[in-house]
Amino acid sequence: MAKIDLSKEFKVQGEWWLPGKTESPIAGSLAYDKQSGLELSLNGTFDESLFIDDNRQNIVLGNSENGIVTLYQCGRGSNKTNIHNVSGGAFTLVGTVYRPRMAFFGAHFMKEEEMQFTGAMVNFQYMGEWIGRSGFVNVTPDSLEEAEIRYVTPKDVIASYDKNTMKIGLRYQESLDWDEESIRQTPFVDITFANNLDLWGLISHIKRFRDLISLGIKRRTTPLSIFVELDKAETIIRKASGIELVFPSLNAQTGKEKLMPTDMMFWLHDLEVNLDSNLTNWFSKESKLQPAYDLYFGSLYNPDLYDYNKFLNLIQAIESYHRKNYGGTELPVEEYDKLTDMLIDSAPGEYKGFLKDVFKYENEVSLRKRLKEIYQLHKPAVEPYIPDRDEFIGFTLDTRNYLTHYGKDLEEKAAKGADLFFLTTKLELVIEVIFLSEIGFADEDIKSVLDRHWLYRRLKRAGALG
Repeated sequence: MAKIDLSKEFKVQGEWWLPGKTESPIAGSLAYDKQSGLELSLNGTFDESLFIDDNRQNIVLGNSENGIVTLYQCGRGSNKTNIHNVSGGAFTLVGTVYRPRMAFFGAHFMKEEEMQFTGAMVNFQYMGEWIGRSGFVNVTPDSLEEAEIRYVTPKDVIASYDKNTMKIGLRYQESLDWDEESIRQTPFVDITFANNLDLWGLISHIKRFRDLISLGIKRRTTPLSIFVELDKAETIIRKASGIELVFPSLNAQTGKEKLMPTDMMFWLHDLEVNLDSNLTNWFSKESKLQPAYDLYFGSLYNPDLYDYNKFLNLIQAIESYHRKNYGGTELPVEEYDKLTDMLIDSAPGEYKGFLKDVFKYENEVSLRKRLKEIYQLHKPAVEPYIPDRDEFIGFTLDTRNYLTHYGKDLEEKAAKGADLFFLTTKLELVIEVIFLSEIGFADEDIKSVLDRHWLYRRLKRAGALG
């Protein structure tokens, strides 16, 4: 399906020019690697300047060994120069380097406004395991001298959400040589948008679905290939074979290992019965779930994060979710304002400003109360893994207060080492239960989902042992 293998480095030669300047192309090469992303090296310069300046190019067009290409948001890198007879003012420019943020292989866009998309087909890393099905059919040969490979394409799963259409499925690619035959199964999600999306709307939509898979498999997944469909495609110079988007910061892969069922919480099968509503919930509740969403995935996508950083991110995610969706004050606002006004008015003048600052947030519901309410809301799903609510909340608050203020009086009470790891795991479970509930999972289904993952089974056993 993909023309470009982003797990490998590549370098293509070509000619490059700015929109509207096809008469003066510059020879050069476009290279890619997983660490540095895209780099365009030109044997010349577009602006005829010798030294580095701020002259970035929003769009660079090319005709490469891999077909036509549009480079987008090209930051200026270093110039490579060979200078002769400096006193006489003579010099020779050898080359210029640009670092494109992304590339479209198979199309020429003259301006950003032409980047309007009606759909996208994406293959994500680990998506095959998440789909959890295969088209390979076990065939028993009649004799040891025979061999047969049989593949039957499984039926696609189709859903509608917010008037968009999503198709999830598998396709196969066959390779046949005189001494070798193979079939490779490739997963995909094909999305048709109800309304055209601009470039950043497209990327946001792809990221959102990526995050749903990442939540299910409890690790980062990334697009291995992204093919896009254009609005008014007849007005864009393009190739019939498809337009592939390469966006290094989105495409970066995280590993090659295969996932086992016990590495995942949920997969496609768990969503399939109510897929329309599950997808609608996931996409429509983005504003409701932020910033909890950003804090959780910020930790999930950074596995090298220190445990204390992850702990603080997750407790902040839970607190911000509760504040945004349940609010809460200790006293009614009018009553609290009346009380604080009375106290401030009775204080000496030099303390009035100080007291205003002190009282500003004192009416907010405490973190302890927020954690209790979240626990009670999802008790059937959470309790098997965190049986002692008060001990969990007390340990969490002591650890959070110590890691925030580093007070000596809390140092002995705060979690460290293995205790911090398991306390962080419990917070991770709580925020995942919240997300699963928002997607549409019932508490009993959430328990079944959590029970699949090896870490949560271990946590459950530890809780049972006390």
